[in-house]
Amino acid sequence: MAPPIDESNPYQVLAEQGDISIYRCDQGCLHLQFGNINLRLEDDEFEDLVAVISAAARKSNRPLVVKSTKFGRVQ
Repeated sequence: MAPPIDESNPYQVLAEQGDISIYRCDQGCLHLQFGNINLRLEDDEFEDLVAVISAAARKSNRPLVVKSTKFGRVQ
C-alpha cells in the first residue's frame, strides 16, 4: 500500500534527471515520465520494472554509470 500523500503537494517528485522523472500522484501511483511517455505504475509493478532494468544493466556490455541528481544518487 502506498504511503499517505501530502495534501499540500499531491505530486511528489521522487527523482528526476534530464527528461526523466519519477513522481507519486494524488492517487498514490508512481509515474515514470520519459519525454512524452508516462507509465502509471502500482508499487509492485514499479519494483518489477526496477528489477528488470537492473538485470538488463548488469547483462549489458556497457558499464552502468552511476549519476547524482538533486534528489540523491541514481544507481
